Amino acid sequence: MHSHPELLLSVGIIFFIGLASDIAAKKIRIPRVTLLIIMGILLGPGVTDFLPHLFITEWFHIITTIALGMIGFLIGQQFTLTALKNSGKVVFAIALGKVLLSFILITLALYLLGLPFAAAVILASIASATAPAAVLEVVNELKINNQFVTTLLRVVALDDILAMLLFSLTLAFTTVNGDASWMTITQDGLVEILGSLLLGYLLGYPVAKITGRIKKGEPMMVEALGSVFLISGMAQWFELSPLLATMAMGSAVTTFATHHTRAFHAIENIKWLFMILFFLLAGASLEVDALLGIGAIGTAYIFFRIVGFYIGARLGARLSSSEPHIERWIGIALIPQAGVAIGMALIASQRHPEFSHLILPIILGTTVIFEIIGPVVTRFALIKSLHKGMVPHQPRTTT
Repeated sequence: MHSHPELLLSVGIIFFIGLASDIAAKKIRIPRVTLLIIMGILLGPGVTDFLPHLFITEWFHIITTIALGMIGFLIGQQFTLTALKNSGKVVFAIALGKVLLSFILITLALYLLGLPFAAAVILASIASATAPAAVLEVVNELKINNQFVTTLLRVVALDDILAMLLFSLTLAFTTVNGDASWMTITQDGLVEILGSLLLGYLLGYPVAKITGRIKKGEPMMVEALGSVFLISGMAQWFELSPLLATMAMGSAVTTFATHHTRAFHAIENIKWLFMILFFLLAGASLEVDALLGIGAIGTAYIFFRIVGFYIGARLGARLSSSEPHIERWIGIALIPQAGVAIGMALIASQRHPEFSHLILPIILGTTVIFEIIGPVVTRFALIKSLHKGMVPHQPRTTT
């Protein structure tokens, strides 16, 4: 039996780095997520190469699935029929405005800079996705629970669905050669989205009826984690999206488990351990060298993504008559970009190998930047929204 003491040593060091990041973040007012990502970059192969490669090559994929499963489950609680009735118009308008305007601006900018139109629209569709893990982690760190946060989390959930749909349609209509027709790709995209949501609700209903029938404490934590792990694994088995599936399950549990809310508390109590591993390994896995290759195209991608998010979300908020503080700040709170975008870039490179030399360096390089500055900008937007007359509630607990 082979022992790997370096793995245990690395995990121990990672957790202490997470503890130090939590303490330091409160003193220097930088999101702990950003500090973890920076430490991951420093410990990764691009700088010191301290972490065992097994972490990055094998563990990161598993940790990512677990972390996104928890995030999806927690964000999913925001989507109930009552919630959609109360703020569905505002949420849909903001998400749609942000996705469409950023798509249009980035497409035009990259095309005018000389990229083939197909490559420009693919990159623009990838840009529309937001990193839910970073957004939720900043919200939890600041312990804010108010209307702005509720709207923000609902927009994050919806705009990732819209981004995946837009990406699937874009891939379909840019496919000229290859084994798959545009109709096949469109159907595959719709099957993934609808299948993930259906799986989440089908499994979420019995989970909602069963959960909470046992005592609090460890049994509840085992039950909640077992549900998240189970549906994440099933989603991967059926080649669906674990994020969307767990999001749908969270929605189902909130809707049908009217007798209690403890499943979400159980996830909250253990989530940070996985987030430490997730964000630090995310930093270690980033291609820092890709920063050198973004050039004018990457710079335009970054600039028009931020502008498109801000103006698009603001237009959507204004047209849906949302509150002024939401209209002004929610767009830049959605800036983080991470694993979802990288996954889209890999799929696009497989579908369009002739553009892989454009798509991968730009997405990998800009993701390094958005991973670091995104949580900082989200934190700034949340604090500014408070200064516009919003009062922080009690520390945020998931219900």
